[in-house]
Amino acid sequence: MRTIIGEAADSDAAPGTDAQKIGDLFTSFMDTDTIAAAGLGPVADELSSVAGAADRAALASVLGRLQRVGVGGAFGHYVDTDSKNSQRYLMHVAQGGIGLPDESYYREEQYAEIRDEYVAHIGRMFALAGIEHDPQRVFALESKLAAGHWDVVKRRDADLTYNLVTLESVLTDLPGFDWSGWIAATGATAEQWNEIVVRQPSFLEVFTQAWADESLDEWKAWASWRILRARAPYLTDAFVDENFAFYGRTLTGARRFANAGSAACHSCRTFSVRPSENSTSNAISRPRRRPGCRCSSRTSPRRTGRASPTWSG
Repeated sequence: MRTIIGEAADSDAAPGTDAQKIGDLFTSFMDTDTIAAAGLGPVADELSSVAGAADRAALASVLGRLQRVGVGGAFGHYVDTDSKNSQRYLMHVAQGGIGLPDESYYREEQYAEIRDEYVAHIGRMFALAGIEHDPQRVFALESKLAAGHWDVVKRRDADLTYNLVTLESVLTDLPGFDWSGWIAATGATAEQWNEIVVRQPSFLEVFTQAWADESLDEWKAWASWRILRARAPYLTDAFVDENFAFYGRTLTGARRFANAGSAACHSCRTFSVRPSENSTSNAISRPRRRPGCRCSSRTSPRRTGRASPTWSG
């Protein structure tokens, strides 16, 4: 794989070809000088769009645009075969919005230390970005979302997780969130969302209630964290190291990153795949977790000599 991707990077391939795209991705991943010089610049517009949202409808549209480019929102969405009718594809919606592996991490005593470390991690990431948000309040909002998550056993039930609904019923039964604005911002149409498989319908009720109850500023802080968390593996060394310190070392016990070339190759082959059902990032275009990885968070490999663990999420 490394040889094939390296050849693509050195091939001077014609613009628009797969070889050119793969080669450019590999080269940009390895260009640490440019990454360091860019600093927080690559995500500045995304953070500004959140900060500048004037109301909940505007923020819903921002979240839709962010999900289109790989920043997970409060719920994930993807297109898959209708499990009751293999002749068609439907949009599927699944629970999301949290940064720990699953809902049990927010309530079980055995994870108390990890919860403390997670809040501290959010705080350090905000500090690196120069953002003055309270990490404890972000965690509190995530905890409310986690309280609505289905546990791992219930999520595996094929019948319980097949709930065919119409967009019209969603608009009627789950008011408050600007579904139409959010859908348009993802680049989809109402027709494409006419029928939807909702995997955890009670979670959407919890989410829309929290959307109404929590202040706009609370949701902006949460959205800012979602951006930093999704983009950290591709920013400067300070972000990469802090991201790995929590998602690699604290959550999984990983001691070191893989080499830079392996990390870059892994990123080249893991974009634009369907998200895992366990994903806490839940964006359509996101790296897939390797089998066996207990952390479902996005901690994808990056390009330094210390670059990423032997898995990504």
